[in-house]
Amino acid sequence: MNAIADAFELANGAPMMLTMAPETAYVQGGQGAFGGIWGAYLPLIHALRDRIDILQVQLYNSGSMYGIDGGIYTQSTADFIVSQTEALLQGFPTNGGFFEPLPQGKVAIGLPACPLAAGGGYVAPAVIAAAVDYLRGDGPQPGTYTRMDAYPGLRGLMTWSINWDAAAVCAGSYTYAEAFEDVFGVSTNLETWDEPEAFSAAATRDGLVLVGAPIGSGVRILDGLGRVLMETRWTGQPMPLRQLGSGIHLVECVSVDQRRVARVVIP
Repeated sequence: MNAIADAFELANGAPMMLTMAPETAYVQGGQGAFGGIWGAYLPLIHALRDRIDILQVQLYNSGSMYGIDGGIYTQSTADFIVSQTEALLQGFPTNGGFFEPLPQGKVAIGLPACPLAAGGGYVAPAVIAAAVDYLRGDGPQPGTYTRMDAYPGLRGLMTWSINWDAAAVCAGSYTYAEAFEDVFGVSTNLETWDEPEAFSAAATRDGLVLVGAPIGSGVRILDGLGRVLMETRWTGQPMPLRQLGSGIHLVECVSVDQRRVARVVIP
């Protein structure tokens, strides 16, 4: 995995994003037993802890699991979300050794988008909000599990899946995305406007050129994984390509009253 990531960064000029979404048995399950599937991902996570961007354990299709307080908690509850998430943030002992905690910014909560999306583990948006607010130190204790600390830097939410979340037959279209927006105060939408003048971006021999961008407007360039590579202002002169790397990039141009978006391929 390290060799693959190193090769990707060498070829693309940007780090490879590495995420994991194992089931609870492979991670927190190592508290109750260690062998076979139980805790099987822990050595891998530990070996790659400096490389991993996000660990988002599936808190569904799980049944009951131990918390670090020795209690047993059942999926589809706020207690399950809080206990299993804090296990990653505090670390826990196993028969294979102590699993050291991960930084808050590397841990996200994985949940199904609706009851149809998994065999168990779905929780309503209000339960998600209560659990996350408590974990981040922004709300009261929602159940019997008492957290050891607050984690305002918790990375976010993962869902299975965005396709289920979009389906009206699920829990209503985009209810999980809306819950994420409400809890974390961010937007999952990429809005566009009808433009009187077309906006485009082109990679030329002289650099990156923007067509239809007002002079002085803010420019942000993201790679294919959504990571910001450059933030600057458009001066009308080509921008250097060397720090962007090859691949498909998203160019956002923001002026006083408009936001323009274009894609560009940098060879």
